[in-house]
Amino acid sequence: MITTKPQIDLFHLTVLVSALRLETLGMKHSSGTSAYSVLKNNYGLKGSREFVLKQAQEMLKQIKGEVIKNAN
Repeated sequence: MITTKPQIDLFHLTVLVSALRLETLGMKHSSGTSAYSVLKNNYGLKGSREFVLKQAQEMLKQIKGEVIKNAN
């Protein structure tokens, strides 16, 4: 169950990375703000969609490890 702030943040980042993966394939996840824009604005990432996706995936991997480590 997702109950703590770090877990919620991890879930949010996971959703954004998945949405950006769709955007790099030419699809839209919603009619609102793109995941690319949200990741750039909220996490300070820079570059093309593909480069931001790569950075976000690395960030996700690091945060996931920290959340799992702190849960035990």
